[in-house]
Amino acid sequence: PFPQQLKGTYQFLSNAQNLTFQRRQSDLEGGDDNGSTARSTSLERNWRLIQSPQTLCLESLPSSCVGLILPAILSPLKSIDSFVENCIGAHYPSFTDRFVKYLVTLSKIIISADLIVPLLLKFLDDASGYASNDSQNCLAIAEELGNIFLSRLLIATLYSSSTGELFIAHVISFATKQLCTDSATSGPGSLQLKTMSLLFISLLAQEEILGPSICCKYLLPSLLHNLEHSSTINDRNSIVQALQSFVLFLQEDTIGVLICKPILCSIIPGKLMAYDNPNTIQFTDSSAIKTFCLLKDLTILLQNCLCRLDSKTIMNYYFNSNSGTILQLMSVSFDAASRSRSEPDEPLAINDSTSRHRDSSKELLNEVRVLVRDLICQIDASHYHEVFGIVEKLCSQVNDTYLSISLKHNAGQNNNSCLGKDDVMLLPGIEDAIVVSNRVK
Repeated sequence: PFPQQLKGTYQFLSNAQNLTFQRRQSDLEGGDDNGSTARSTSLERNWRLIQSPQTLCLESLPSSCVGLILPAILSPLKSIDSFVENCIGAHYPSFTDRFVKYLVTLSKIIISADLIVPLLLKFLDDASGYASNDSQNCLAIAEELGNIFLSRLLIATLYSSSTGELFIAHVISFATKQLCTDSATSGPGSLQLKTMSLLFISLLAQEEILGPSICCKYLLPSLLHNLEHSSTINDRNSIVQALQSFVLFLQEDTIGVLICKPILCSIIPGKLMAYDNPNTIQFTDSSAIKTFCLLKDLTILLQNCLCRLDSKTIMNYYFNSNSGTILQLMSVSFDAASRSRSEPDEPLAINDSTSRHRDSSKELLNEVRVLVRDLICQIDASHYHEVFGIVEKLCSQVNDTYLSISLKHNAGQNNNSCLGKDDVMLLPGIEDAIVVSNRVK
């Protein structure tokens, strides 16, 4: 006799097999010029499968029989073809919503989410990669992907139904990779893919998913370690932007220890080591431009952290344990911004690399000045001398540099597109610090 416990399994497989249907004549006649039909059999099969899991008796299947039908249950995750086809053709507007509900059902009732998480993340990674290489359909695919990427119910259910360590390992690797992958196309679709990656980080930090504590332990170190490999969103480092959104979930001491300290103690000093002797550095090469852009983004991140720190914490992490970092950052950015002004025989034509170098170094210098200004606003008056020491050293450097330049050049030879002495002295931060310093004295 047929075993009783296998009847439900047989019924499921029988129903699933019946989803492979014969084409209607209208479908066959609706093909395009290449002879393809309006909808593939694979899309129809997956649509029928995810449309109503209750009709396939998924909830009633005993756990002992689940392993026998895993290939059929997980088949919608094995390939992105049906998903992409539906995104492009818009055959079933509710396909993605049904797909999410199907995965939630599997996670809750049928099988451990440990089996679903790796397949789902690979599915999302493959679909993102496909979209980033398809400029024509990138936006359509990205919009549907966002409904899966950012489904709070799905991510929370997967986490609660899986082994925590496995979920964390897979999700953090996936999230980091998404922030480090450059899109092959540009446009709204590509921007939306990158924006989803940032929002995914914020989603993971929610209490009902990983929460801030677990993200601090596992996700934050991964992001900081991969700063150099990050892609960009609107010409800004993607990982730095993710860290900025992550700061909102952190306590004051955590921000100081896990973000400000590593950035000011190791990351920025490590980047500046190559510029210890500016006379031997080619500031206009691509690596220098990339470094200045990263330093600028890190400086903006430090600015954003300030508003969540008190004066004592700021002094502890921005000055006491990181003496010289801000001054060195100022000094290098000033040297880079003024370097072209000191070249005696610079041709009138400015190539693209030189132009980008000037822009990146000026932007970095300006952001460091804003950081100085914000430090003045945030710290107690008793600590002003720490900031004034930095400003006075820079003022001395500015005077020495432009005195040297004036000896080499006639006033008419100076390139107006370069950073002048007055430009430096009037930048926010420098001007504010000098004014406050004079008042205190």
